Amino acid sequence: MDFNDDLRDYRSRVEFVPFQDFINLQAVIGATEVNIVPLQDNPFTNCKSELKYFEAAVVGTVTIASPIYSFASAIDDGANGYLANSYEWFNKLRGGN
Repeated sequence: MDFNDDLRDYRSRVEFVPFQDFINLQAVIGATEVNIVPLQDNPFTNCKSELKYFEAAVVGTVTIASPIYSFASAIDDGANGYLANSYEWFNKLRGGN
């Protein structure tokens, strides 16, 4: 993965994991601190399911997601996950609302 100039200094904090089978994937997701789902709000992404949120929730990993229709329907911001518009990601990742 190529990092742009803004993220290059943080590359050492990103762990890359090879393709996993379903059982091992759950263990990897469970060992993850935060599940981040940044999506643009457009017709294509509004057709995406909330599966990535549910996969993380079942193993106790918190999700911060863009407020597209499916995630906004599944996530009660601040209660069972977080929703972040493009200008809110920094604060949400820092633990703020």
